[in-house]
Parts: sequence; C-alpha cells; structure tokens
Amino acid sequence: MPSFALTIGNAAAAGPSYEVIDFSSWSIDENLDNGCTMQFEALGTSLAAQAIDELATDAWVYQDGQPIGRFRLVRISQDWGDSGEDTISCEGICYRRMLSYRVVRSPLSFTATSQGQIVYDLIDHTQTQTNGNLGITLGTIGSTVPRDREYLPGVNIFEAITEFTQIENGLAWEIDPTLALNVFDPAAYPLIAQPIVLGVNARRLSRPSSADKFANSALVIGNNEVVSPVSVDAASLPTDPRGRWERVFTLSSETSVTNLTEYGEGMVNESLAPVGTWQVEIEPTRYFTLAPYQVGDYVDLAQPRSTVYPIGSPAPTVRCQVIARSLSQDASGSVTVGLSLIEVPS
Repeated sequence: MPSFALTIGNAAAAGPSYEVIDFSSWSIDENLDNGCTMQFEALGTSLAAQAIDELATDAWVYQDGQPIGRFRLVRISQDWGDSGEDTISCEGICYRRMLSYRVVRSPLSFTATSQGQIVYDLIDHTQTQTNGNLGITLGTIGSTVPRDREYLPGVNIFEAITEFTQIENGLAWEIDPTLALNVFDPAAYPLIAQPIVLGVNARRLSRPSSADKFANSALVIGNNEVVSPVSVDAASLPTDPRGRWERVFTLSSETSVTNLTEYGEGMVNESLAPVGTWQVEIEPTRYFTLAPYQVGDYVDLAQPRSTVYPIGSPAPTVRCQVIARSLSQDASGSVTVGLSLIEVPS
C-alpha cells in the first residue's frame, strides 16, 4: 500500500507548510466534467488547523512523496461540543474548478486559433486581472484544431473552456498538482489491460438502472407559431417487446421541420441505448499494485453471469470509461477506492 500525506499551506506558496496528522478522515473525488473536490476533518486545536484561512489556504495530498492533488480550501466549518470537542470540516476544490469563479472582463476575439491556445488565453486573461494570478502555467498546449470564438464580458471562464470538451474534435484538459495546464486529445486516454472483475480486483459492483432514459418515440416541439410538432419513431418500434416509450423535446426557437426531424432522430437513436453506468469499489491493494485506473482511462468490466438488465444474455464484458474516482483514508490508515464508469462502444 502506498503512503499518503495530507498537508496545508498558504495558497501563494509553492508548497505546504504543515502536515495534518490528526485528521479523522480525508477524501478526494475526481471526475471528467468539472474537476475535483476534497474534504477532511481534523481537530480544531491542532497546529495545522490554526494555520488555515478560509479561501486563502491550499491543501496538498501526497502519495509516496509525490503530489496527487492540490486544492483551495473554500469552506471551513467548525463544531464545539459540551465535552470539549473541537472539530473542523474543510472542503476544497481543484484549480480547474477555481476557474468557475472567474469571468471574462473585456471582449475577447479569436480567429482560426488553436483551441488549446484559446483555453490558455482564457486562463491568462483572468490571471492578468488585479490580484488574479492563480499560479497556473502552460504545460502542454495540445489540440491544434483551429476555432473562431467571441467572448463578451461576463462569460464564465470555466464554462467557456468546458464547451471545447463537448464538441466534435474537442479536447480534454487538466491542471495538474504543480498548477500546469495540460491540453490533450481525448483519444489519448489509454485502455488498461487489467479488467475489472468482481472477486478479483473489485469488492463490490452496482449498475444503476438507466431505464428512465429509454425512449423509442419522440415528439419534438419547435416554434408553435411557425411549425407543427414533429413525431419521430424508431424503426424497431413496431416489434419492440418493451412497447412504446415516448419523450418530448422542446426547441422553442426552431422553425425548420427538417431540423426538428434531424434532432428527433438523433434523440431517438441516443435514447434507444441509454448509457449504462457502473459503480465499483476496488480492492485497494490490487488497485495500487496491478492497475491504478485514473479518470479518463478505458477498461473492460466483466459482467456477472446473473446480470438481468438486458434483453437476452449479457455480454461477458463491456468496455467502459472511468468518469470519476474517489479516494479516501481514515485515521486508522484504511484506504477506500471507488470508481464510476460509463459503458462505451468497444
């Protein structure tokens, strides 16, 4: 098992000043979409706790001497009890999520500019504001796909960057524990050879139902004053043993029947096979020694033979992508590792 250390220090410093040694627990939650968070609880009378200033203190988590996360402590709550209890609860956010508290302050315009460069320029824009330097530097610029973009004052920096992760030929990005921005191709996420198998490296598996997202018929409503609603059915609807399941989609400004139809067809195709999700608790020893899956990694998951959700027999394995990872440790040193995955085409 690796050795972990929870530390804190001034946000303006390059590294921590104190180790938090009297915590009752700490945890890190990472995900693909909006960065990561961390929490810990400790004694309010400790030296480390007394050095914490809300919004101005950072926490670092180290694994075997290497930083695996840096977080700004944005919420500090404290409780005192009638038996002398004095406990602080701290919540931190990563520097990627810090950008959700920043906005464009003056008009920005980009023409045929690498989308990776736009990401860095947005960050640079907010860091040049008075007392706005977060210490983020450029690591790798990554994607060279050219884009045209206009940003007006008030646009959220984080949301502007996130838009590039949601479009065709978009990008993936991170701000690592050294505060270096790294932009890269989402296809660069690796396929990990070690599969997830219940009873081997997985302690527990759960697969929440995605039935509420299923539909084989859609009604798409546009601008009612100009165009009538369009109904789109899946080709398989007449013989589907599940019967008819409908969803309504509204595009209030759309006036084109063609566009409404195309949108409806896309939504039906997506709803016919809603994304399956899995929750996994990994055996820590095997996780750290065999396959330390990271957010973004692809991995095959062995479906238990008793899996009952699909029509017909379940496939022996499904290809998944890790979209979230949780890592926690309690005062006794016990470590828990959890993963959230979505099924993807293999």
